[in-house]
Amino acid sequence: MVAQRIHTLTATDVTKIFPHPSLEGTNISLFAGVFFKMDSRKCNYLIGSSGSGKTTLLNIILGLQTIDAGQIMFDKIDVHKMNGKEKQAFMKKVAIINQTPQRNVDLFLSVCQNLKMSMILHSSLPREERDKKIKEIANRFEISEHIETPTRKLSGGEIQRLSLACAVVFEPEILLCDEPTAQLDKQSRELVRKQIISLPIDFSTFVLITTHDKLEVKNQNGFLIKNRRILRWK
Repeated sequence: MVAQRIHTLTATDVTKIFPHPSLEGTNISLFAGVFFKMDSRKCNYLIGSSGSGKTTLLNIILGLQTIDAGQIMFDKIDVHKMNGKEKQAFMKKVAIINQTPQRNVDLFLSVCQNLKMSMILHSSLPREERDKKIKEIANRFEISEHIETPTRKLSGGEIQRLSLACAVVFEPEILLCDEPTAQLDKQSRELVRKQIISLPIDFSTFVLITTHDKLEVKNQNGFLIKNRRILRWK
């Protein structure tokens, strides 16, 4: 656990325009004048149906897709005005999980090897401290009994918990989850959700999760995509 720090993500008048898929020379707005402010005191859920722009917004937040107007700020960083070196440093603060657990990790490595790979890529801790951290995180996400097991032999829920462990082990400032429980059964879904919503308190991580299910937002911050804008839901 790290000392509590509040991270903020702010969108100001964000507009994203795409060429119309069938009418040549015509544009359509996916987002038009979007404003929101999110912080890391709780998890933030972005609610929207398929095609509403949830994944696009995650890419915009990372600076992977451009915007046509407005500003995205993470703490004091203007995400869309970073140079190459600044963007590289920013991305080292970020962990990403998508809805297909098998895409988040290397299935041909063991659980331990996946965790070590994440640490090597994102952390400069000496080996002894790194190994201690891996053991702690494996216990936290209830995968320690599988530590030497090839990842491909785990269940979908276990693989998603491993992907979370790989994301959290280097203590990222930002965790973006694109429908992380969509492919899981009810029991695994509840366990993964419980582990995710503990991260803002335990690691001061800013967490943003896309979902189409409003029930997932219980006791967290909800934001609804509606009419090309993002509204505070609860």
